[in-house]
Amino acid sequence: MANQHSQQQTPRWHLIKRYSMARLYDTTTASYVDVAQLLALVRSGEGVTVLDAKTQEDITAGFLRIDS
Repeated sequence: MANQHSQQQTPRWHLIKRYSMARLYDTTTASYVDVAQLLALVRSGEGVTVLDAKTQEDITAGFLRIDS
């Protein structure tokens, strides 16, 4: 009998690097993405970390903040 935990898929984690001119590069898929695509990844349950490419600072919270 298979364990249910082994059947659940772990979400893929995307490392996004933010370059100058606000360009976002997904190192997982080796492609540029825009903010709408980034938010779609999060909404679909994918894990996302956004790093400043120059400083390596984690800037994920700034991209995921939704103003009311």
